[in-house]
Amino acid sequence: MRSRAGAALVALCAIVPLCLVVAGAASASAGAGASHVLTTGAAVSRVAAAAVSCKEADLAVSAGESEAGVTHVGLPIELRNRGTVACHLQGYPKVVALSRAGRVVAVARPTLRGYLGGLPSGIDRPPLVVVAPRKTASAFVEGFDFDVSNPRDNSCPPYNALLVTLPGAHKAVRVTLRGVGLCSSLTVHPILAGPSGR
Repeated sequence: MRSRAGAALVALCAIVPLCLVVAGAASASAGAGASHVLTTGAAVSRVAAAAVSCKEADLAVSAGESEAGVTHVGLPIELRNRGTVACHLQGYPKVVALSRAGRVVAVARPTLRGYLGGLPSGIDRPPLVVVAPRKTASAFVEGFDFDVSNPRDNSCPPYNALLVTLPGAHKAVRVTLRGVGLCSSLTVHPILAGPSGR
């Protein structure tokens, strides 16, 4: 038998194509019109009632652990809810890469998925992600560790930092990159539940 909290989650997510509630051990099927719902134990009722979008002050933005594979390099941009109520996010953050001198050298191109992260195959719309207090959502950023546009000398200096602007926000947050070889063909994938960006 479905709990009241589970029913509330289903009702919340029935109005959007795909809804993910960050992120605990329990789960509930969301029925038609939604893929699945991840719940958060005691916080489920508050999460289910969330109706406000996340603001810049609600979220701590940081770089997750970088990954690499066959010249591809990437990392999740982690968005942790440091507030006391749930809020929701949907879409792509704007991501701009900076050189060591602080100059803008790349603007990330939004894509659904890539070699290392992003939406699972078969899902073609960014989900609505409800982020409970002290929980994390993320968006995966990736590219190459060489200059794909220069066949003669494909080496390139790695990005020093990223400027991340949340959907609907106006102020960017600077995220410093350390030991990440990312230097070309920058892309960003949709915000997803959890810290992995996938």
